[in-house]
Amino acid sequence: MGPGGRLGAATGDHMVIQSAHEVTQPSVRKYQGPWGVLTVSDVTLEPPMEKVRVEAWQRPRAQWFFGGYDPASLNTFLVEAGMLPIWVTALTSTVELVEGGVQVYPSDALILRMASRVRERVYRELSRHRNNGLYREPLWIPAADVAYWLDHRVLSADALGCLNDLIYPNAGFWLLSDVDVLMRCMTNDEERRVILRILLRHPSSQATVALAPGQDVAAALAYWRYPPSSTEDALRVRLVWESSSRSGLPVPLEELLPVMPRMVLNRYVVETEESFRDCHWTAMNFFNDRPVDFAASPERLRDYLVERYQRVDGAPLFGDVVILRNENDEVVHSFNYIAANKVFTKNGGDDDRPWTLMPMDEVIRMYSLFDPVEVHVFRRKDMMDVSAPAALNGTADVAVPAGP
Repeated sequence: MGPGGRLGAATGDHMVIQSAHEVTQPSVRKYQGPWGVLTVSDVTLEPPMEKVRVEAWQRPRAQWFFGGYDPASLNTFLVEAGMLPIWVTALTSTVELVEGGVQVYPSDALILRMASRVRERVYRELSRHRNNGLYREPLWIPAADVAYWLDHRVLSADALGCLNDLIYPNAGFWLLSDVDVLMRCMTNDEERRVILRILLRHPSSQATVALAPGQDVAAALAYWRYPPSSTEDALRVRLVWESSSRSGLPVPLEELLPVMPRMVLNRYVVETEESFRDCHWTAMNFFNDRPVDFAASPERLRDYLVERYQRVDGAPLFGDVVILRNENDEVVHSFNYIAANKVFTKNGGDDDRPWTLMPMDEVIRMYSLFDPVEVHVFRRKDMMDVSAPAALNGTADVAVPAGP
């Protein structure tokens, strides 16, 4: 479906989606297993420019909430974190006693001049509280790609200098929490939109699947299976594999996916009418022809999971829901397993977050930046009789050169 396509009447939904701007990176890998041979090429997605809204990221001033602190204990914490005495005095002079803790208002100068090690320590504490926004869920750049993302030919020296002062390392990522400060470092909205679009980039993958040597269509279908009620999807996937077997051509991964992930992979929501389409909406609606609207209700989501799914202890299979829980037993993320450690995920509920294909371990790393998480796998109850197919000659992970 082309850019701007609409989920049709078959889904009973109303969601306009738009393709991302894709920048292919020179990395292609092959994975062989019961799914066949999965060939994956990395891409970086950029949101459509109309989704980059500068005003959504601007605030008149920064504010930090420290839950469970009083002025004295906050002063002690800041000193132990290594903050300079002059900044401790300046910050604690802004203290407001609020319900559950204290709130302070750091100046832009303080934020820009904090040492990276102090920033990491302070922001780790801020991440523990939901009302701290981007300090809890920062923007991130893969450390290996930082030079590729932050191209000096696109960004001014002033913008890069300010950004360099604000980012801080964690678990193989560079993190940014102070987007509002960064916006105030710039003098015009055009440059603000450019840097926001870069910061909202998201890694993903394109993939094809082919039969492995010695594998027949029946063996492939044993992995790419559907719920018993999804007879049309099962027939469609069978025909796709039979055509691939005759032609010898690989199958685009999208052709093996149910209707919702098939239509939205590597795309953005342009407009919505009802549902809040976050990671949980995505994971629970993977196999659904008519998406269920959970209305951002944790209770309704939990009831749906209990009613339709059962926890499994073995390795995840195609379509399984993987849930990440933190040490407070809060569900922080969910996604669907595809194959070869690749998952279908929407990392955030906002419309500037695309649906992507990513390595599962990288997604877990993203959601355990500040606290460890437990990984739980759930399978639809009507698919519990399906056991994991035997691997075909093990699983190969082979890097191949990119084409011209």
